[in-house]
Amino acid sequence: MESLLQQLDERQRRLLIACLAALVVAAAFAYGVLPQIRELRALFDNLEVMQRVTSAEDGASGEIDRLNQEMEALRKQLQGDMANLPRRQIESFIIGRLQTISWRNEVALVSVEPAQGEPVEMYRELLFRVELSGDYFALLDWLTDVSSELGFVVIKEFQLGVSEPDPRNPRLATRLMLAAYQVTAS
Repeated sequence: MESLLQQLDERQRRLLIACLAALVVAAAFAYGVLPQIRELRALFDNLEVMQRVTSAEDGASGEIDRLNQEMEALRKQLQGDMANLPRRQIESFIIGRLQTISWRNEVALVSVEPAQGEPVEMYRELLFRVELSGDYFALLDWLTDVSSELGFVVIKEFQLGVSEPDPRNPRLATRLMLAAYQVTAS
């Protein structure tokens, strides 16, 4: 090793020493300082939450209630109003909600046929073959309302055709397969 160092001229030795020093400093920063900075940042985040809890009038119970409400809102966003329904009531709930959405958007709900879906990881798939009739914008509003009111629904099949070819007000016939998902009890 000494013979290799002696073969290097002064400039190369200084460069080698500088590189080794930079490597030692980088390793010390990555393994010594950076984890401490992350831990300090996490402690400051915890301190901020604790200060918010202690400064609130209702304290920790208010923070717990707020977090529970936030969780419930996220659960509703994911699963809609059917999140807590028993298995046997889900089909009638969805069909009733589809009818309500259809009336609100002036879309004719021609038929709804429930079908059994496949299990998808921790979810149970609920399929519905749906036939609709209405104008384009009413059908678009219908799809938007279904998505917001029934939670996580997927359109697996979609067919669109003209049922009444009136040039002033064409009515569209739509056939689609809706898939809703419910968490299975494990």
